[in-house]
Amino acid sequence: MLVLATTGSLFAQSVTMSDVMISSVKIKDGKNTIQVPDGKGTIQLVKRGDKFTDVVYTDAAGKESRLSPVRPGTNGAPKPPCKFPIPDACFSIPNNQSVGMCICRPTDLSSGEDYSVSLLLPAVQKVRDAATRN
Repeated sequence: MLVLATTGSLFAQSVTMSDVMISSVKIKDGKNTIQVPDGKGTIQLVKRGDKFTDVVYTDAAGKESRLSPVRPGTNGAPKPPCKFPIPDACFSIPNNQSVGMCICRPTDLSSGEDYSVSLLLPAVQKVRDAATRN
């Protein structure tokens, strides 16, 4: 019985990640809200020059997660194919590799404020989270 409970617990913890790329995002100085495609949630952030702060991901169920700065490709953050990387523009949930994002400068610098956002999100919610919502 103990083996089954442990196996079930490990199964409930597994998460498959999916890449989401959002291109042509208007990000202005101040507070911004970015809609994640396919109803997967929103990202709120504050932009001041090339610095981003107060980054919060809200999933489709309404759960908010504050994201902290990380290096691209570490701690759940994607390693985006940025032609013009922005220093300190990758974020993830601290000590949790279930959500990560990076922001890239526009590839056409004459376009103004069109950025792209690369996200790594859970493709399948944890079994426990899904059961809680039902």
